[in-house]
Amino acid sequence: QLGAAVESWVKKGGKFILVMDSGIRRKGAADVVGWQATFGDIVPVSCDRTVQDQPSCTVPLAVAGRIYREDFKHPIMKGIDVAPAEQEAAYLLTTFEVTPTGKEVAYIQSVTGPQFYPAIVEKELIIGKSIYYNYDPGKSAGIFQATLKYLS
Repeated sequence: QLGAAVESWVKKGGKFILVMDSGIRRKGAADVVGWQATFGDIVPVSCDRTVQDQPSCTVPLAVAGRIYREDFKHPIMKGIDVAPAEQEAAYLLTTFEVTPTGKEVAYIQSVTGPQFYPAIVEKELIIGKSIYYNYDPGKSAGIFQATLKYLS
């Protein structure tokens, strides 16, 4: 019921931020995994890949990486090409293999290998907006503050 209420609210103009694997399971339905069953079509990523016979959104990955701007016109990453800005620095992130179904605003690139992961993905509905963070937004406070400003 809560997921349906959130979906309805966003479709009526509400703004929604979803972080990492929040809301991927339905209480009382252990075999249902992913956001579609809980929030309908408002989440801008899907969990349709499998990792070792498990849905990818249930398998956390530890990544030393940097966050790069993908959409150069998007206000969330305005003035930020890469975070952290220091050349040798990297965030220690927990992330998931998810498939963007919305507009990718930023991506994570591993500093130890060729892996890339969606970092921030947005879905604009007719009047509402949904933002998905594929890492702890507290790791990049400036980007998260820009997200809150964008949604306000």
